[in-house]
Amino acid sequence: MIWDEGILNNIAQKIDEQKIVPVIGPGAFEVYMDNGRTCSIQEYLVDSILNNYCTKYGKTMPDSTLFISNSLKGMTRLSRWFENIFNRKKHLVSALKSFYEDASIMYRVRLKKEVREFLINGRFPLVLTTCNFPRLQSLITYKCRKYDISIYRKDTSADIPEDQDNMACLFYLLGGLGFDSNIISVITENDFLSYIHGYLGENQPIRLKKYLSDRYLLTLGCEIPNWTFRFLLYSLKVNNPDQVLKDDNGDDDTFVGGAVSTSTMEEDITEFLEDINYKPGEEISSRLEQINAKLTRYKPNIFLSMSSTDYSLGDKIQEKIEKDGKIKLWFYPNQKENPQYWLKIDEGLNKCEFIIPVITKSLINRLKELKTIRESAQDDGNTPGFIVEWVKAAKHKKMLGSKLYCAPFYIADNQEAKDKLMAQLMNIIEKIDGDHLVKPLFFPKDEGAEALNCYTIEKITSDLVWKHFGLIDF
Repeated sequence: MIWDEGILNNIAQKIDEQKIVPVIGPGAFEVYMDNGRTCSIQEYLVDSILNNYCTKYGKTMPDSTLFISNSLKGMTRLSRWFENIFNRKKHLVSALKSFYEDASIMYRVRLKKEVREFLINGRFPLVLTTCNFPRLQSLITYKCRKYDISIYRKDTSADIPEDQDNMACLFYLLGGLGFDSNIISVITENDFLSYIHGYLGENQPIRLKKYLSDRYLLTLGCEIPNWTFRFLLYSLKVNNPDQVLKDDNGDDDTFVGGAVSTSTMEEDITEFLEDINYKPGEEISSRLEQINAKLTRYKPNIFLSMSSTDYSLGDKIQEKIEKDGKIKLWFYPNQKENPQYWLKIDEGLNKCEFIIPVITKSLINRLKELKTIRESAQDDGNTPGFIVEWVKAAKHKKMLGSKLYCAPFYIADNQEAKDKLMAQLMNIIEKIDGDHLVKPLFFPKDEGAEALNCYTIEKITSDLVWKHFGLIDF
């Protein structure tokens, strides 16, 4: 199936609108061997476990191709082999846990380049996975920060966070092995059906289903057999399948979901996907290359907040922080389109993940002239613009929780002068910020504020800012 330009543009648009939720399966990974060869994680897992157990217990090595063809079907066959040889399934569960918990083994498992690029640049606040091993969260980031983890358990009502719009969650649909000894997981086809029953029963993840009700799934490398894959789609979008699996009002260029595998799809699953308006596709790498070409490389955006009396310093700061091209600084004077000032500030704060207020003697002197900070000071003509930026940023911070958001940059002659500047700012804010409109933006550290560890423009670097915010790069 060819995904034409219209579909690709619609996918890119929906990604930008955060309307697509990717579902990552084992086929999105590959394993790097010592001889330079790559293989699937299923092949690597099966060969490693069989070699280990057959050697340990003196058993004849079976034909491993029976267990490699498809991850879920293959694991069902492998479980049956373990039961026949050892008279119980527990041996396989124990072997899988040991395999997934062994860092020397799992370090070989990596996301395919195109998948990793897609996930990082797509900036998906929610990623679902049908894998049951804890490798994915160490290979992707959301805006250069780690995802929070949630693992579905059919015996409890595990779900995505209540405030999913302001969180980044990696949700394990089918349980997990190697996370916790008490977490059960899907291994065989029967386990899968049992989990699907949970998605349709009293322990179904209500928030997840509500979140997906107006969003579209794109499955990548989910090597689930035909009939069970149909059940998975149905259970995740069960509110009204005829409406949410289709978009009868959309034209041929409207993307309402899709599935990409690593091998040739069976004809009947392709027909099923087309019947529900999902786009089937093969060759995961080429599909994602097409989509990735539509996405912009992600860079963390930082809002630079300054007094207008210090604007001459802005370009120098921007040059230093953007030097290696990893960070993008938003600085009002450099915004070419210039409609209403406050609309532009709102736009800048909304697109930025962090804020750096630049604190100078000049700014402190302007603060000393203020008697109070008022929420409605936006257009009074007397309140400095940077104060209103701080009020707006403090409101934005409340939605983000305790993650580091604000990094004041105190510009001074030396460390002693910097400490004095910090003390002056704190004292002034204590006096004039009676309603705590800006105080949470700056103090204390556990509320998401911590000053940069430098005090001159000469000493500030992109690397210093990157590490300060705890950003992750692969």
